[in-house]
Amino acid sequence: MCDSSGSTSSCPGIKADRFERRPFCFECGYDLSGLELPRPCPECGRSADPATQTAETREWFAKRSTRLKWMIRPRTVPAGFWYVLSDEASTKLARRRMVCWLWLPVILAMATVGAGHFVTAECHVKIWYYDKQDADQKPIWVDTETETDRLFGFNLHFRGPFFTTPRSWVRVVERRPVSFSLSMPTEIDPMFIFWGGGPLLLVLFGYLPARMTAVARARHRARRQGHANLADAVRAAWSVMSVPLGMAVWAWLLAAWSYGISELTGAVAEAAWYLVVGAAGWWVLVSLVGYGILVRLDRPRIVVGNRIGFWLIAVILSVGGPIAVAGGLLWMLQ
Repeated sequence: MCDSSGSTSSCPGIKADRFERRPFCFECGYDLSGLELPRPCPECGRSADPATQTAETREWFAKRSTRLKWMIRPRTVPAGFWYVLSDEASTKLARRRMVCWLWLPVILAMATVGAGHFVTAECHVKIWYYDKQDADQKPIWVDTETETDRLFGFNLHFRGPFFTTPRSWVRVVERRPVSFSLSMPTEIDPMFIFWGGGPLLLVLFGYLPARMTAVARARHRARRQGHANLADAVRAAWSVMSVPLGMAVWAWLLAAWSYGISELTGAVAEAAWYLVVGAAGWWVLVSLVGYGILVRLDRPRIVVGNRIGFWLIAVILSVGGPIAVAGGLLWMLQ
């Protein structure tokens, strides 16, 4: 039982140097200084026991690694989510989440695309046309050529006859790699920025600025309301967002791999672009909906405080990264 002075020395499971010394209700934020705990909160009636509620919230935080269920607001959420995650165990868990779900696919994407940028493939290409009304698909016009492409490169090829083909003609391109070699690229290819730097730009211009904004707002409100550890707790709680957002980054990495394979075989070219569109859409959806759920986990809503702050963070998170990716690609193409 905590003593009436508000000290945490007699509260099991709470470190005095990491937790707010002045007790308050995790449900409504009511100041419980001078009251003997545990006891019902005079403001909302919830049983106020900081030690028990701290353990409950941290256990929920440790198990919060769901994927698709993230978009469904959980029915049972421990109150005071933001207040109690500044302990050492929660901080380590938050760092592991960010590494596994964000930084690992970012590094793998850059390494994969960077390594592939040194690989060139020589391919035999056969281009032929047939009339779509011909059931036997007999070739009307045939041409063969040799192409040398760089993996993950912006390889443009103008294939086909020099004359205008009739609308009834159907073009078929058969591409077969025959040899591979290593060569030093003479310049940075725009597609390297898109495929390799895309996830990094998403994190640098989407996730991190929104996270820093949330922490800054929490630090400002903590000074006003006397919750000294709130900024650290928000920094740890924010890592929950790295789980669903990381799905988009991992999907982008799969898209890069698919694109590299299509450069060699042409078999999964469409899959890469479907994955890119799906990853971008998932990033925006989770940013707008997921952050709202994350904010509502804290009953007193001490972090955001008003709708303007919420929309500011959500907009940075949802559009900052995609705009940076598109802007980087357009800048390289100029």
